[in-house]
Amino acid sequence: MERMQTGGPTFEECHRPVVLYDGLCAFCDAYVRFVMRWDRDSKFLFAPLEGAYGVRLKSDHPEIPEGLDSVILWEPGGGGSGRLTWYSDAVLRTVTLLGFPWCLLGLFRGVPRSIRDALYRSIASVRYRWFGRLESCRVPTLEERGRFLS
Repeated sequence: MERMQTGGPTFEECHRPVVLYDGLCAFCDAYVRFVMRWDRDSKFLFAPLEGAYGVRLKSDHPEIPEGLDSVILWEPGGGGSGRLTWYSDAVLRTVTLLGFPWCLLGLFRGVPRSIRDALYRSIASVRYRWFGRLESCRVPTLEERGRFLS
């Protein structure tokens, strides 16, 4: 199987879910830190949308809407294709996989997706103004490096 320029595993070779996020968004960075803190089993990997993995994922999956500016959750699945979710579905699926008590937030899946995604997009549209923009993507600590895809 072809390796990416980074030398790391391809998505097809990953056996853990990957959270892709806006690496320049301070709010998104806080979300990644939150997930890492509560992911006691280290089941998630992380990659900025601007990085090689994010660019490749978007180019390999035409079902991802053009210009999508959202957290994307990729989960390994049958046939190497995996399962993709974005907007509120990605956030709710991620917190559900974190286990108790965060899995209780999965109850919000009962709210119609159109309403959840409208709320998600409205917050996303002001995230830089409210939370700030980072100068560059975060540099993982030594302890975190094994959880980030280049």
